[in-house]
Amino acid sequence: CNVWNDRYRILLIQRVREQLNKWGLTPQDIPVLFSLVDLDGNGSLNCEEFIDLLKPMRLGLSQKRLEGLFVELDADDSGEISAQEFVKSIFPGAAVTAVRID
Repeated sequence: CNVWNDRYRILLIQRVREQLNKWGLTPQDIPVLFSLVDLDGNGSLNCEEFIDLLKPMRLGLSQKRLEGLFVELDADDSGEISAQEFVKSIFPGAAVTAVRID
């Protein structure tokens, strides 16, 4: 069963990466993208903010699936996803530094 879960996670991540690429976004754009939906301004996205980020991508995923993707990407189980966590999962091998937008 873990094989199917891993396969599904990989396909979801690939779908997000493809949409970001389609929009011309790179790993370096992610901190700015995060700042657009980071309502509390803490530099990380909670689940609600994360879903607000992904919904316009029209990934064809239910709310439950988006929440599941959030859990998968929350590498440190903090309940929030930083731009670095997101980039590490979506664009493996790419590095990004946090950018504060005031």
